[in-house]
Formats: sequence, structure tokens, C-alpha cells
Amino acid sequence: DADYLSGNPHASVVTLGNDSIDDALKDPANSIWLLKFYAPWCGHCKKLAPILDKTATRLEGKLAIGTIDCTVEKKLCDTHDVRAYPTLKFVRDGVFHDYTSGRTEDDFVKFAFKMSAPSVSEVDSYDQALSDIASQNDEGVAFLAYHPSIAEHDKIRDKLQSNHITQVFTQVARKLQHLAHFTILLKSEDVTTKLGMDADAAKNGFIVKIEKGLPPMIFKPTQPEFTAIELLDFVKDNNFALVTDLGPRNFNTIGKKGRHLVVGVADSSDESQVNAVKKELIEFATTGPSDVVSKYYYGTMDGKKWAKFMSQFEVEVDELPQVIVIDVPTKMYWRDPSYESIKEFILAVAEDKVEMKQSVRGKGGNFLKALVDAYVGNMPATGIATVCAMIVILLLIRILTADEEPYPAENTPATSSNEDAPESKKEQ
Repeated sequence: DADYLSGNPHASVVTLGNDSIDDALKDPANSIWLLKFYAPWCGHCKKLAPILDKTATRLEGKLAIGTIDCTVEKKLCDTHDVRAYPTLKFVRDGVFHDYTSGRTEDDFVKFAFKMSAPSVSEVDSYDQALSDIASQNDEGVAFLAYHPSIAEHDKIRDKLQSNHITQVFTQVARKLQHLAHFTILLKSEDVTTKLGMDADAAKNGFIVKIEKGLPPMIFKPTQPEFTAIELLDFVKDNNFALVTDLGPRNFNTIGKKGRHLVVGVADSSDESQVNAVKKELIEFATTGPSDVVSKYYYGTMDGKKWAKFMSQFEVEVDELPQVIVIDVPTKMYWRDPSYESIKEFILAVAEDKVEMKQSVRGKGGNFLKALVDAYVGNMPATGIATVCAMIVILLLIRILTADEEPYPAENTPATSSNEDAPESKKEQ
């Protein structure tokens, strides 16, 4: 790797350390950085190195790539919570983000072009926004904003700053450009009918999540002058398809957002089976009781490809399709194939009619918790027994050591106090 030189867009991977990283990240010639935190002995790091070398030559002026050797720069790696090698992060505006996209050369190039483009695009119609989604977002969703005042301006910057809605929308788009796709609508006529919104209501402007084949989801802030944090949460909580394809890329991310995960497990080689499961999940997520629907996120999973993973939830390949509900953080789950429909099963889970179970992989991790629960659950008997046991142990120690002299200290503590020195050597 080359050494970092300021003021020039980099066309090769550069070595960064504690003495150079601050200057590099502030260099206007390289506004976006992809950083690889690594160890020289790491096999995966070695495999990634030639990919990054090739990528760097294609991204001069769009994305700079730097490497940080964690065996040398331990403090720097600790500061950025590096726990595995290689760890990839990208930096823009001085803010570090986890890089979660793919790791092929094309993946890095696609990411760089996305991040170097404007964070908010423009569309003339709702249909155009829908058609753009496939090329802009892997999840097939986008966030769309509209306000009548944008029609009064020609330049995109002026349009975005013309009202509170698009001002905040722009702030959030800048922060989450790596995760989501953001666009503003120049005309409201066609989208208001699809939203069931009359023309007068549209005059106040709106923000919606859009997904092909589904009705838009309207952002409903608590007050007209909403904050960026409120919109940020809305985007993060809904930046995936209503029924998304689950895998290593997103299973834990979605499952740890605070809701249980409804997973339709199907054989991916049987397209009709997959479509039937997805259709039933979409139907429940769009027409089911709102108080129940809002408790869950929904997805499908390839039961053959991830057979070993799903076996911990009692899902076997020869029993597909199946639907289970998982509490991802605790690996607790609900499964009962006796229900005839997905709707009946989910409603039964919501009403506590289905037994909750612990996954095979989760049992070991919850052993200590189970002991604590058992101890607390049997109070006060367990508390009294503990006190009695401690008294007996203390009495035994007293009896066994009563006639013994304590061992002398092997080392005498050094002291500089004259009060502790032999009297003949005290200062006069």
C-alpha cells in the first residue's frame, strides 16, 4: 500500500495510522473513505487485499481506500470498536459508519457511485419513482417527499431548502444515503389519489415510503415541525420490503429492531411455494388487525439453503413450507404447523395460544439466566438455605484454622515515611 499524500484523489490503496488519519479524513480531495481494519495474519484480509487494489484504480475521485494495521495501531482500532478482521467502515463528513454492502469489486464500485451521487434525486411522477427503485435499492423500497413550494424553484438546492419537510428530508438523506434511496416528487397530482389524499391535504406536503405493488406508507410525525430524529427513526424502521427476503445480510439487523420476526420458510426451488407464502404474509401485513400487525416484521427464508440454521427452530426441509415467529435477540420462537393459515397462526401467537420455545443454539447461552430465574422463583426458601450454608462454611473455617499462626509476608512493603522507619534512622 502507498503512503497517504494530501491534496490528491487516490487511485491506489493507502496506509493510514494515528498520525495521518485525521488529515486524510479532512482532505477535500477525498471526501469519502472506505477503511479496512486488519491484521497481517488474517486470511480473509489477505483475500480482500487484491480486490481493494483493483477497486481503488476505478474509483479515483469518488472513493478513497485506506488500510489500518491493528497490530500496529491498536489504540486506533480500539477507538473504532474493531472486534473482527477485516472490519470495513466508511467515513463521510467525519462520521464513521459500518460498511454492510457486498465485498466484490463490483459491490464496492456500486457503493462508491451511490455515495458520490446527490443524496436526493428528482422524479416527475410516482410511477417514475417506482420504476427507479430496482436500480437504487436492494430492498425494493424508497422514500419520497413532496411540498408545493418546490415548484417555485429551478435549482435542486433551492427546492430542497424551500420548506421544512424537504429541509429535514435532505438532512436525513445525507446521513442515511448508504442505506436508503431518497427522492422528491415534482408534481403531486397522481400520487395523492394513490394515497387517498385530497388536493387540500397535499398542500401541506408529505413523506412516504414506497414499494412496488403495495400502497405507500405515510410518515405521520407527532407535530408539523418534526425533527430529523423522528424521520431518521421512520426510515431506519421501514427501510426494507414489507415482506423481505431474509439471509445473513439482514436477519439480525431486522430481527433486533424491537419486534418479533415472522418468517415464512419455503423451498426456493419451488417458485409457486415461495410466492404462496409471500402472498399470504403480505395479505396479513396489509389487512390484518393493526394492533397485531405492528408487533412484527415479516420475511421469507430459503429453507433449503439455510436448512442447518433453521433446524434450531425445528424446521426441517421435508416439512416445508412452514411459518415461525422468532424473538431474534433471545432466540425464543413459536412454531405450530397445525394451524391452517398464516393469519390464524400469527393471531394465535399474539394471543399466547402457542407455546414459546428456546432454540437449540440459545439454550446454552441462557443456562445462567435459567439458574437465576429458578433461584429467584423459589425465594425465600433459597435465600434462607444460602444464609445457613454460609454460616456453616464460616464455622468450619474458624475451627480448622484456630491453632494456626498466619504465614509471614514474603515481602515487606517499601515505605518512605519516617514514622515507619527504625527509630535510630529517623531524621532529626
